[in-house]
Amino acid sequence: MLKIWQLLLQIPKNQAVFKTLLSQGHHKVFLLLDQQYPVPSGVLRRAFHRTLSLLANWSPLLAEVTFLPYLVFPFVKLFHSNLLVCFEVVATFLCNWCENWCCFLPYPPINVLNVAENVLAYHDRDLLLHYVKHGITGEVYIWPLLYTVFSEIVEKDQWLQLWDHIFSNPPCFMLYLSVALNIVARKRLIVLTHSDQIKDFFENENLYQVNTMIQKAYYIQQNTPLDLTPESIIPTEFLPLLKGNYSRIFNPKRSLSIQQMSRDTILPTGYSIQL
Repeated sequence: MLKIWQLLLQIPKNQAVFKTLLSQGHHKVFLLLDQQYPVPSGVLRRAFHRTLSLLANWSPLLAEVTFLPYLVFPFVKLFHSNLLVCFEVVATFLCNWCENWCCFLPYPPINVLNVAENVLAYHDRDLLLHYVKHGITGEVYIWPLLYTVFSEIVEKDQWLQLWDHIFSNPPCFMLYLSVALNIVARKRLIVLTHSDQIKDFFENENLYQVNTMIQKAYYIQQNTPLDLTPESIIPTEFLPLLKGNYSRIFNPKRSLSIQQMSRDTILPTGYSIQL
């Protein structure tokens, strides 16, 4: 399975340039990583530290990305015995799936969350109205699913199953999965009325309806009106890392500061919600 991922992502295995990057050593921003993200296993801890440092040395912006450890660790657990592949898989994922996640650093990607809310409004208006009524935004019920790459809601085998579909589809499919999860779990979510309850749900619940979630994501992908699809902000063309060098780095364009954005920008724009 992991070899299939490498083929899908066209991993170049740039040995020489990787060794040069590795020789730069640990990045200073991760010196206190053990205090913030303790990892009991020495092997995993070393791979975790090295992968994060490799990413920050490759693309300086990543040193500012506070959610990076959450995103990286699940991949480190899979590829810790091959740092080259681990780095290139994560780097490829960041460049193709995550560039719009960092437009408003250090804040969440309001543009991406806005699209997700619009999609949820179309496919489950009552659930979105429930969230809006209680002041619960996509920052609570979408964003943690994305930056933890779904690792906190499913077991390992189910996580691998999800990622078979994510890597086999355009980047926007991951957003559809996050919406699908909310819809599949709606009976448990719609009785929760506080942001902390939603956070606890996604941090502590294991979703065992993975097949249902995947089927729902494909339904959403095939039945969402074009004017609501994420393609306008999420690239559809896959661009692998180049063979022989890492000249393509993770360098998204910064957008307006969140202070310049109105609440109307955060709420779904395609609907006039009456509470």
